[in-house]
Parts: sequence; structure tokens; C-alpha cells
Amino acid sequence: MEILRELHQKVLSRLPEVTDELLRPYLAGVEQGGLDDLRDDLYYKYLTALMLEVRPAQVIELGAAAGLSALMVLAGLPKDSNLYSCTRPEPEGEWRWIKEDYPNLIRVRGDDLDLNTWRGTNCGLAETDIWFFDSEHTYEQITAELCIYGPFFKSGTLVLLDDIKLNDGMFKAWLEISHPKLDVSELHHSGFAFFRV
Repeated sequence: MEILRELHQKVLSRLPEVTDELLRPYLAGVEQGGLDDLRDDLYYKYLTALMLEVRPAQVIELGAAAGLSALMVLAGLPKDSNLYSCTRPEPEGEWRWIKEDYPNLIRVRGDDLDLNTWRGTNCGLAETDIWFFDSEHTYEQITAELCIYGPFFKSGTLVLLDDIKLNDGMFKAWLEISHPKLDVSELHHSGFAFFRV
């Protein structure tokens, strides 16, 4: 737990590096609602600062929606690192706020509960440094994802869970995690936390 608290403090200390100048190129396609979220929730800038601090070689995001979180990860991700963003098709368009073609963003369309979704992506799941779970916010979904992907977590892996306070099921799943963990929900109105394997 102490290691996670130290990491959290380091990430907070890097927030001043997440300037408008750094983010502006990534936000060109983001609609006003997303810009409001970015302004109102420190969580989004925290994602960028976390990437600046950890410098992961590979990140996997489960659940992309319009793509704001992916953009915030990309803003802090080293250019030679990869973000694999997996999501189901969205009625309004998945990743619809991502207008640029980022070479280190690999978009994966499909059901993340089916490992066949990853075929043809050249993604070594076990090589992932940071996992970011932000798909369907139910107890059943998050526990199924953790069961499916848990065997791929390597030692030292950081696992981010968004919206842990969105509903009772998400919080129940969070409470059941036995790894060293840290709830930093003060960053995000619907909760945010992470654990380390």
C-alpha cells in the first residue's frame, strides 16, 4: 500500500506538467461535454501525469466510448509505447473524439470478454504494464474481466479501475480485490482506484 501511496504522490506532483499546451493537440475533436469533464475532474489530467511518471511500454484500455480517456493516456505516453484500446461498437461511434491517426494507438473493436477479439492485433497481453478497466460498469462485467485478464497480469502490473463508486456492484467488486490497492476517488466524481499485482 505504501508503494501505491508514493506513486500517487509522485503522479500528483507531475500534474503541473499536464498543461493546456501539452493537451491541446489531443483535444481538437473533443466535444464540449468532454471538455467540461476535463475541466471538472482532475482524473483526466491524472491519467496523463500517470503515464508521464510510469512511462509504460504497453497499456490496455477496456472500454473506450468516445475516446477521451484514450486521448489523455496518449498525451502522456512515450511515443514508442502502445495503447491498445478495446471497445464494443458504440451507437454514436466508438473513439469518435479521436480525429488524428496516432501510430501508437491500436483500436480493437469487439467484446473484451472474448479473447478472440485480440486475434490479429499482435498484442502480447502478458506484456502489459498498465491495464485500464472502464467498460460496462457492472459487478458481473468487471469481475468477469478480472477473471479473464488476471492470468495475464505480470508482477508489478498496475491495474486502474474507473467508476468504482458509480454503483454498488462496482464498489463491491473493488472491495473484493485482495491485491495492494488505493482508492483515489477524490479525483473523479464517480470514483477511481488502482491496484498493483
